[in-house]
Amino acid sequence: METLPDLRLKNPTLKRPSKTTPTSLLSTYYFYFIFKTALAQAASNKLQRNQALLDDANVLCAAVEEEYEAATQGRRNELIIIAELERLVERRAAEFAEGH
Repeated sequence: METLPDLRLKNPTLKRPSKTTPTSLLSTYYFYFIFKTALAQAASNKLQRNQALLDDANVLCAAVEEEYEAATQGRRNELIIIAELERLVERRAAEFAEGH
């Protein structure tokens, strides 16, 4: 049989009867059950909230990674265009220098 916790630590107004009667024992078990139920519900709510936060964080990370990849690819394309323009300008400059 499990030993009941001293519920007075959580609720100072709750007093254990000096004599253990079936009614007082039932009352003590009832409050113990309520306490355990509330504790389990709080833990369940916290777990759900944390899972939702984790899901949101995963979605955000995926979006940031996608944006980073798109920006990186855009920068690579810009560098290719700049290199091509540089090559064309140098060729034109060489043709102009030869012509004059």
